[in-house]
Amino acid sequence: MTEAPILTNEQRVEINIIYEELLRDASVFMEDDSDSHVKKAFDIALKHKGNDSAKSGRHAIYKTLDVAKIIVNEIGLGKTSLICTLLYDTVHNNQIPISEIEKEFSPQVTEIIKGLSKASQLYERSAAIETENFRQLLLTFAQDIRVILIMVADRLHIMRYLGYYSNEDQVKIARETSYLYAPLAHRLGLYTIKSELEDLSLKYTNRVLYKEIATKLNETKRARDAYI
Repeated sequence: MTEAPILTNEQRVEINIIYEELLRDASVFMEDDSDSHVKKAFDIALKHKGNDSAKSGRHAIYKTLDVAKIIVNEIGLGKTSLICTLLYDTVHNNQIPISEIEKEFSPQVTEIIKGLSKASQLYERSAAIETENFRQLLLTFAQDIRVILIMVADRLHIMRYLGYYSNEDQVKIARETSYLYAPLAHRLGLYTIKSELEDLSLKYTNRVLYKEIATKLNETKRARDAYI
C-alpha cells in the first residue's frame, strides 16, 4: 500500500474545514453513531490519496470531498453513499482490499463499492458507450441505483474541472458525458445536474456555438436588468 504525500499544515487545516462543513451538511442523514463511520472512511481516504498532478494539481482528497459534497448537497444521498464516495478510489486503485472494507463497514457499503467496481469494468470494456443499450445495461448491471448516482456525481466533478485536461481528453470526456451521463441524470430526475452536464459538454464539443449562446444570454440579461 502506498501512502499519500505529506500534506502541509495549511492543507490539513483547509481539508479539515471542508470535512467539517461536509459533516454539517450531512447531519440530517446521520444517526447517533454515523459520524464515527464517516470519520473512519475519511481517515482511510486521506491516508491513501496521492497528488492529482496531471489534472488540477491539488491533493486528490480535495476531489473526493468535492464529489462527497455533490452527493450530499446536490443529490441528497445519505450516510452509506457518503462513506462509499470517500472510500471507492482507495479500493479502485488497489490501495486497500475490499476485504478490509467488509471488516470495517456495513454490507451495504461493501455491495455499493463492488457495484462501482463492476460498473467501472463494464465501462472500460465496452466499445458502445454512446448507445441507449449501454445505458440500459449499466442501469441493470449496477443493481443498486446509488452506484449510478455516485458515478454521475463523479462525472459532474470531472466536467467542472475539465479545463485542466488535454484538448483531446476534453472532447472525449465531454462527448461521453453528453451521450451517457446527461441522459442518466435526466432519467434519475436530476434535472439541474443534467442541464449543467449538457452545458459543460457543449462548451468543449462546440466552443463556437457555446460562446454564441453565452453571448446572447448575456445580452438578454443586460436587457432584463436595464428594464428592471
